[in-house]
Amino acid sequence: MSVFIHSSVAEMKEQIGVCSRSVFGVEPCQMSFLFFLMYAAAAGGLLALLESTPGCAQEFKIKGGTQQLSECLAQRVGWKNVRLGSAVMAIWQDAELARVMTTNDTFLCRAVIVTCPPHLA
Repeated sequence: MSVFIHSSVAEMKEQIGVCSRSVFGVEPCQMSFLFFLMYAAAAGGLLALLESTPGCAQEFKIKGGTQQLSECLAQRVGWKNVRLGSAVMAIWQDAELARVMTTNDTFLCRAVIVTCPPHLA
């Protein structure tokens, strides 16, 4: 009996981890379990957050994958304006310009596009 319980607990932990990473973009240890439960309850249950059936959170997809969004945006702003491998340390913005400080340089620009999970923004 204890082997069955242990197996079920391990499986449940793995499932919660998958859900945490896919829905919230964080590891389970980075979020309150109470928040996780409240969020799932507010959505109508955990399956409503994970399923791709109509009316569920994962209903809409982008044909060809979401990487296209980044590639199209890079083409529009020009690949020469895209900086990879430069972690952003700070962003300051006033009414006219934004200043972005990275590990390598500082940039002045009219707009900044932040593409990271919301909890990191």
